[in-house]
Amino acid sequence: MKKIWIYGLFLTTLLASCGSSDQQENNQKSEMSTEDVSADIEHLTILNENLITSNPQKTYGAGKMLYNAANDFVKKYPNHIKTPSVLELSAKGAEAMQQYTEAINILNKLINDFPETDITPNYILNKARIQEEKLNDIAAAKDSYNELIERFPNDPAAKDAKLYLDNFLGKSQEDILKMLDEANPEK
Repeated sequence: MKKIWIYGLFLTTLLASCGSSDQQENNQKSEMSTEDVSADIEHLTILNENLITSNPQKTYGAGKMLYNAANDFVKKYPNHIKTPSVLELSAKGAEAMQQYTEAINILNKLINDFPETDITPNYILNKARIQEEKLNDIAAAKDSYNELIERFPNDPAAKDAKLYLDNFLGKSQEDILKMLDEANPEK
């Protein structure tokens, strides 16, 4: 279920990155190239779809292909308007290859290079998720969730992070189920 939620969040983030109205993002876009890269983007879209639909035995290979293609794009077009979205695909590929530290490094680059965009909260949220679920670093995840809440208090992702921190972070599935049962006793 978490994977479905994350893929949905990723697709929402990718779509949101195409139509953001944040002033700083607009300033950054004005400095970025708008060169036609449609063939490269189409190739990355196909690789991303392959990763999403791959069976577990092929996830590593699909992730590696996406990671490499995304990094090639970023090297070729470092100042292109699509580079942030492509970097996010690179992080996704790194995560699929179980290179979690690399995925976090890429997300940190996005967070630092695009600090006040509409999709920055999603970068922070993905970073926290990887820290918690993949690296089992609850303290780092908590710090990332708190960063999200402090920097973007009105963002829906921050509100979800607050609820998650208050009720679920670091708890076992059994503890969560018990808490839910206690909150919703059968009559």
